[in-house]
Amino acid sequence: MRLLLEYKNFLNSKFYSKYLISESTENSFAGIIGDSQVGLYTSQIKDLRTFGSGQQVLNLGGWSSTKLRKALENHTSVYPEIGIVFIKIGDNDGFRINLAKENAPVIKEQIKRIFPNVTRMVMIKGGWGWGGLSRFQSQTEPKEFVEYYEEFQNNGFEVTNLSQGLLSSDAMAHSVHEGIKAQCDEIRKIIDGFQPSDALVTSQVTEIGQVGDYYQKLDEVIQKGEILQKQKFGEMTYSVVVEAAQLGLKFLGFDLPKYGADGYFGPETERSVKRFKQVNGVGGDPSLMDTEFFVSLKSKLQEKGFDDTQVKRINFNFAKDFGKTLTSYDGNNMWIYWLAHNQGAYGASELLRVALDPNPAVKFKNNARNYFMADWFGKTNHIRRNVGDKGQDGIFKSQIKEAYDNGDDKGVALAFTSYQKWKFDQMYKNGNQAIHSYPEIKEIFLKALKEKNSSIPFEFLAAVSYQESKFNPLSGNNKYMGLFALEPGESTGLTTTTVKDPYKNTLAAIDFWNRNIPALQNNLTADVKNALKIQPLA
Repeated sequence: MRLLLEYKNFLNSKFYSKYLISESTENSFAGIIGDSQVGLYTSQIKDLRTFGSGQQVLNLGGWSSTKLRKALENHTSVYPEIGIVFIKIGDNDGFRINLAKENAPVIKEQIKRIFPNVTRMVMIKGGWGWGGLSRFQSQTEPKEFVEYYEEFQNNGFEVTNLSQGLLSSDAMAHSVHEGIKAQCDEIRKIIDGFQPSDALVTSQVTEIGQVGDYYQKLDEVIQKGEILQKQKFGEMTYSVVVEAAQLGLKFLGFDLPKYGADGYFGPETERSVKRFKQVNGVGGDPSLMDTEFFVSLKSKLQEKGFDDTQVKRINFNFAKDFGKTLTSYDGNNMWIYWLAHNQGAYGASELLRVALDPNPAVKFKNNARNYFMADWFGKTNHIRRNVGDKGQDGIFKSQIKEAYDNGDDKGVALAFTSYQKWKFDQMYKNGNQAIHSYPEIKEIFLKALKEKNSSIPFEFLAAVSYQESKFNPLSGNNKYMGLFALEPGESTGLTTTTVKDPYKNTLAAIDFWNRNIPALQNNLTADVKNALKIQPLA
């Protein structure tokens, strides 16, 4: 629970009981950034969100506009779901007009980058009379404050009508007092009157669409008496019914933190179903999505006011924090080499370079741009045809497409590489479960690794082959074929006949990675390696 300083005398007030919650909601369109006084507002207004952690945090004590500017410039995450941002800057500015003139344009620019769909930026006025502002002792707002906020207004910021007023001490400045209460009421009215833009609620892809379709889907399942159970690894198929259930479970607080509403009934979804049934006293097999489950789910969703806006927000929020997703490290770097298999060593290095560059206007080099920012529906575009359309794949794809439409190279790189990391984790788990049902393929992998004296992990082969062929040596199209979807020709040493030989296909794949992985390592910059904590594949 977020704690406040100096507000014990306020705990029993009507205002407290009306607004105080434990944590900021994740589904809000409104956020707040700035100094430590942010805590005064987030503890009282449930719809205000804060952002970041560690060195990426966007609210700390003692911030001036200069410190906020620097924090924003160094922030790599983006939050497309936020439409209104409140800014609270501390007394370290001294409220000097020269600092406002210098920092306001940059703060605006960075807010637009980090919150690409923001339509309102609102400055919350501070107070005076204590600490570094002790020279101001008037009851009315000092002219320095007026000029300072006017400069932000000149740069497109709104400013709250009310200030915190003349304060006696630092303790008072960090307390919930009458000035804060009045400001919270004003902020609450701004949030309640905010109309989200279409970009905030229609930019996501969902197989279900309108909320009427959602409840209709549940009704159809209930009428049919349909029963769903956990899918086996290696045999998972997308189900719109599973996706519908997942969306409902997430809305009700039975989260799916790793895979989201992806339409696949795996262990994470099974755990969520079990918790839902236990909490709500639903009978039957705790692991199944059965009629009792769907009836109870529908009832709870209607009771909580589940609607179309939430369908879209839930999906959108899952994939929002690309920078955090990309740099989170779980000891498995294999997805980076999967990216190189997917896009080539040079393409992968360019995607990672652009994704992790702190400059929001960074561009792909010209030759790479022809692949990643070319005609979306053209044959040369390496992005569109490497992302699925259903479930969570479609959510990622919609955000990649939005960045592409905006000519945002960094946005495309961040969303696509984050998607590839998320997707490889699925392939890794599924492939290494399913391989045990294909003992002849497992033996081929082990034999080929031994013949090539290769340090490439067996688990990597299993993940990639599962993704490319589901361990079927005869799979493929007119160009890419066999266990690892290789192209016959001089580069692989395979013919149209030998490409379908599982052993020769595996040997050629190992040869490819023996060349590809060192090339990728050489192409990656030191900054990228450090950010991703890249170690050798073996």
